[in-house]
Amino acid sequence: MLVDRKLVKQTVMTSVYGVTYVGAREQIKRRLIEKGQITDDRLLFSASCYAAKVTMNALGEMFQTARGIMKWLGECANMMV
Repeated sequence: MLVDRKLVKQTVMTSVYGVTYVGAREQIKRRLIEKGQITDDRLLFSASCYAAKVTMNALGEMFQTARGIMKWLGECANMMV
């Protein structure tokens, strides 16, 4: 499987809107289907799970400070409600 920019771009772009692991997996699965390199459903699911996990972990590491700020803002908003 060739991992390219297009495979993870949607997940990266929607991470700021709080994309979940399941959402990321589905986005990546759609890109893999478009590529047409994986035809077996089980392998497609496994590959999309793995790619989503790696992508989400990388985003968490790269944007650790931003995630902390988002969490803090969410906590502040909860206190105001």
